[in-house]
Amino acid sequence: MKFIISIVIGVAVWFGSAYLVYEISHNRPMAWTIGILFGVLAIIINYKKFGGNFVKETIADGVSYVKATSEDISSLVDNKDTEFYAIAEQEIKDDVINNGLWSQALVKAKGDENLRKIEYMKLRVKQLKKGNI
Repeated sequence: MKFIISIVIGVAVWFGSAYLVYEISHNRPMAWTIGILFGVLAIIINYKKFGGNFVKETIADGVSYVKATSEDISSLVDNKDTEFYAIAEQEIKDDVINNGLWSQALVKAKGDENLRKIEYMKLRVKQLKKGNI
């Protein structure tokens, strides 16, 4: 995530400085060149600011996201799971939930209450598939 932030900052600096230089000089090639230089400089500064480890962190985050997404997709494709999803949804509607899973879902949803319900359903379906009722 830090890597993406650095790139976004770098691109913003690039376009902002290119626009500013163009408004002053009306020389498009010079504006783009200076913009690119300032943009790369902003990325390098942010890289140093974050300790230089964010590229590895970003790759690790990306790999874990792909794994989680592929697990979610594979479980959604399985038609046997539809009954389990119905059970989990009914538990939420009836307010008969597993408190441990409910808390874990909040963490996975990063505090978002709407996503919490979805995360709870995913966790509960995994639990039901294992035979833990």
